[in-house]
Amino acid sequence: MRSSLPFLLLAAFSLPAVPASSAQAVSPQTGTVCEPQPTDMDAVRSKAETGDASAEYELGRSMLSPRPTDSELASAMPWFRRSAEQGYASAEYLYGGLFNGGRWKDSKQLVYWWTKAAEQGNVHAQLWLGAFYEQGRYGIEHDYLKAFKWLSMAAKQGQPDAQVALGQMYENGEGVPQDYGIAAYWYRKAADHTLDLGGAGVGAISLVQLYQDGHATSQDYVFVYLAYAHARDTDEMQEVARKMNASQIADAQSRVRAWEKPREPCLPTAAMSLPMPSPTTSAR
Repeated sequence: MRSSLPFLLLAAFSLPAVPASSAQAVSPQTGTVCEPQPTDMDAVRSKAETGDASAEYELGRSMLSPRPTDSELASAMPWFRRSAEQGYASAEYLYGGLFNGGRWKDSKQLVYWWTKAAEQGNVHAQLWLGAFYEQGRYGIEHDYLKAFKWLSMAAKQGQPDAQVALGQMYENGEGVPQDYGIAAYWYRKAADHTLDLGGAGVGAISLVQLYQDGHATSQDYVFVYLAYAHARDTDEMQEVARKMNASQIADAQSRVRAWEKPREPCLPTAAMSLPMPSPTTSAR
């Protein structure tokens, strides 16, 4: 049995800017949230000083380098807090994340702010709350019901890491009845994004593992084919192709061609590294 959400040490993640009352728009291709930064920071500062929540958030974010120092974080935190206290979801998520480790580590603050952001539809907060509750780590209680709640919400917004995590909960029977069919459904959802990015590739690999264990169905063969194509394993591609009909083969080959096309980068997006794990899978 595979663990649902083993972790890496660090992950760079995007800091989206969205209206506090709205859910985030997840890219159907990559599963990411991409929002441009403002270019006129003088105007942003002027608005922030009048109490505008969006500007307060952007001003705080502008103070951070890709790998922020404690000094940078200390300067930005008051602006994030002002924005978060006005209910700005992106600020709630980022401000809460500052309490994950290091100088300001405080799991109660983290859960409080991430929960507020998640309740407003912030997909990152939903993903990480689910991940932390599933693991029962970083000072957060182990709770499969809460993990399932938040991962389900992020998965339904199209977040591929959450889709994989939810699939693994069903595959392992963690807090839900074991169901390979539902697990495969969520793996397919994840693999439907760009295959070589994050949870999308993990979803395809998970389908391969179901396939090798005899739990896959004909619906999964397209994505199993894609995973083998990504790995350049022509022997396995040919083997699974023997089980596919002409329509499935055409679909798989079309997806391979689309995946190989160069993609426009998601720019400009602010990103920074905090002491955050990365949801992914490990070998059984």
